[in-house]
Amino acid sequence: MSHIVLDWPIFLSQLFGFAVLVYALTKWVTPRVGAAMRKTQHNIRKELEESKRAATQVVAAEEAHEAALAQAALAATQFADEAHTAAAGILEDAAAAAEELALRTKRHGHERISRARREAVDELRAGLHAAVLERTEHTVRQRLTSAHAKSQGVDRILDELEVMA
Repeated sequence: MSHIVLDWPIFLSQLFGFAVLVYALTKWVTPRVGAAMRKTQHNIRKELEESKRAATQVVAAEEAHEAALAQAALAATQFADEAHTAAAGILEDAAAAAEELALRTKRHGHERISRARREAVDELRAGLHAAVLERTEHTVRQRLTSAHAKSQGVDRILDELEVMA
């Protein structure tokens, strides 16, 4: 093996250079590197917090979306039920109105038929009365114009005058 020799002036100069290097590193480089690391750590923490908040917001948004979908489905069901109920009510109202109109029309028809019947009966009675009167007048004129009827009328008047006298 070779012989190791310790050369003190070289060793001290290297030790001094090393101390200057350590001093320069601790004085100017280490604070800047530390500050940069602290800033980076701070940014990373901040981003992690924002990420957690965003994840919480995403979960809340999904829950709100699901709740909104459930509410929309419930509202659609309620609207459909209300529409069916309203349609049934409208049908009932229309049926009642149609029935009322049918009854009113039937009543009006019966009234018109009764009025027409009364008018026809009145016309027939008037015609019958006129025909009876005409026939009676004709019969009476025929009997009164005959000679036999004239003599009987005169005889009757004379008999009544004798009874009075």
